[in-house]
Amino acid sequence: MKKHLDLANYFLIIVQVVLLFTTHFMFIAESRIGAKVGLTPAEVFGSLYKWYVMLVVLQAGLVLLKRDNQWLNYLTALWSSLLIGIVVTAAGRYAAAVAASGDTSRVSLSIGAYASMIVSYLIIVKCNEQYTGSLKKMSVVLVSVFMIAAGFLLGKLDHLSIVIEYLNRKEQFFVELKNHVQISFSVVFWGTLIGVPLGWVAYNKKRLGEIIINLLNIVESLPALALISLLMFPLAFLNNHVPLANRLGITGIGLPPVFIALLCYSLYQIVNSTVGALEVVDRRLIEVAKGMGMTPRQIFFKIELPLIFPVVISGIKVSLVSTILGVTIGAYAGFGGLGMFILQGVTGFAVDIVLLVTIPIMVMIFLSDACLEGLVKIVDKVRKSRGMVKL
Repeated sequence: MKKHLDLANYFLIIVQVVLLFTTHFMFIAESRIGAKVGLTPAEVFGSLYKWYVMLVVLQAGLVLLKRDNQWLNYLTALWSSLLIGIVVTAAGRYAAAVAASGDTSRVSLSIGAYASMIVSYLIIVKCNEQYTGSLKKMSVVLVSVFMIAAGFLLGKLDHLSIVIEYLNRKEQFFVELKNHVQISFSVVFWGTLIGVPLGWVAYNKKRLGEIIINLLNIVESLPALALISLLMFPLAFLNNHVPLANRLGITGIGLPPVFIALLCYSLYQIVNSTVGALEVVDRRLIEVAKGMGMTPRQIFFKIELPLIFPVVISGIKVSLVSTILGVTIGAYAGFGGLGMFILQGVTGFAVDIVLLVTIPIMVMIFLSDACLEGLVKIVDKVRKSRGMVKL
């Protein structure tokens, strides 16, 4: 039987080979907003360029040979992770050489370097589909993470423009990162605490449920910035006319409108996932529980909640990811968070400031997704060990 060709992998290696000849692998500029001059991979790697070409060719060869072989897929993933680390290390090496020559120009990664790393990442994703084992997958990630972290901690990347921006804003960066994480998890915590019971009410009280779902649908249809703007006026009114609101810190700008807007979006995800999960619970189980004399509260906590838990966690996962991204909008309402740096970067035409906060946001999203996905797997294993059914 003829095997189906994996066109996605072939496309990725073609792109990776083409990027060997790009004229914008990195760029150099006299200042943050100065004219940018593109650099080819040959200029960046210098005498090591032929070795980099060999590494890319070997990556292409592994992609062509690996097929469904688990170990070849694992080796290809490791090799791709190594290439990501090499690209960043080479960039730091070139930037250090420019600084050592007395040139004060800014050196940054450009579209070619980022595209090369994205291609390697996508190859890793494709390879991960062909082998199992969390330790193997973790080792693949650690190869590039270790190389980049080592370069950063040893000061080998200090002359890259993005690292210069970080060093100039180090204290403020960690303050805003803390604020970003706190509001993200606070929103999802309260969204879960309110959303799961609200979803249960919406499912059991059909008329009330229609009102709740319709209101949340209306809120979800509004752009985040528009919703925050709408909330500013009533909150500012409360601050000016209700002494208690003023003492509680309820204002028309900053945290309150951002928190309420994100909470509404979080409720949309969690309430809908709860209602959807309850709808597929086998009603015979509920009838048996009622026949045993269990109250609605007991039925929910002892029957329904254990059954719908994985689905609810999936809703929380979507809510957390969207909230982490949504907090960046808070900068436009005076809240701060990492979105403040994005606002500074956009208004100052400084791409590196934007990228500086994009990286931790992506890391937070990946870690949150991985942790909650792991929680779902643990719950599924416990359920299987106890002989419980799965929705």
